[in-house]
Amino acid sequence: IYVLSVNEEAIGINVNISAFPNPVSDVLTFKFESDEPMNGYIVYLYDVNGRIIKNINIEDKQAEINMSNLVPATYFLKLINKNNELKTFKIIKH
Repeated sequence: IYVLSVNEEAIGINVNISAFPNPVSDVLTFKFESDEPMNGYIVYLYDVNGRIIKNINIEDKQAEINMSNLVPATYFLKLINKNNELKTFKIIKH
């Protein structure tokens, strides 16, 4: 997974994300490692035109996005907490 941006104001927030497989064909699984509860975190999946394709409210340390119905392309995954964008990732769909 490619990190494209990190919010400098959020540097003190300790959240590590792993996403697999990337490139993805069907289901993208991501895991969060954090010392704080994941309540209030949202993941948005965008296409290259900036349109929101999916969003997920994070309630657990692991979540999945079904991408099987999406066309092969590059997508962007944004992790947001309390309206602050923390990180943006590039996801490749085969």
